[in-house]
Amino acid sequence: LNQCKKAMVEFKKAIMLIKTHQLNQFATAYNNIASCYGSISQLDSAQKYVLAGIETSRIAGDLVSEANGLNILGTVYYSKKDYQSALDIFIQAKQIREKIGDPFFIVSDLSTIADLYSRNGEFDKGIAAGKEALLIAEQNNLSAKLPIIYQSLANNYEASGDYRSAADTYKKLNELKDSMYADA
Repeated sequence: LNQCKKAMVEFKKAIMLIKTHQLNQFATAYNNIASCYGSISQLDSAQKYVLAGIETSRIAGDLVSEANGLNILGTVYYSKKDYQSALDIFIQAKQIREKIGDPFFIVSDLSTIADLYSRNGEFDKGIAAGKEALLIAEQNNLSAKLPIIYQSLANNYEASGDYRSAADTYKKLNELKDSMYADA
């Protein structure tokens, strides 16, 4: 419902309950608080909480929470326009997601990695990451991810001066959007 401030109050209550009952869900609560702070552009607070979430998830051996926390931390760096730090973090998240084996999130991370390579001027690496994301998305029928994949690929092609491939990719993106609107 996009009520981040109310959500943060409830997540902080959850942390107190977790402590009281000695449960092992701190990482999830910290990550969710961080995400809320990120949503209201309080990036320093988001970073503080997500670092606590990542640390807690590592202690608990919770790979899902660790990967989610890294994704949030990468998004914080991205929002701060620290693209190299964001790239490093998203690569770490992708490696963990590969251990977990969830193609949906692997594709998400690869799409962001491709975008970050574009922003860092590493277009060949961006194109490779985008193509890898596309292959995994097609193999796993993740059509919802195709728009972000095509966009990151097109950005890399265009920035590298490969205008023919950029145009072809933009055409695929537009066709995909048209078919999605027709299905709606």
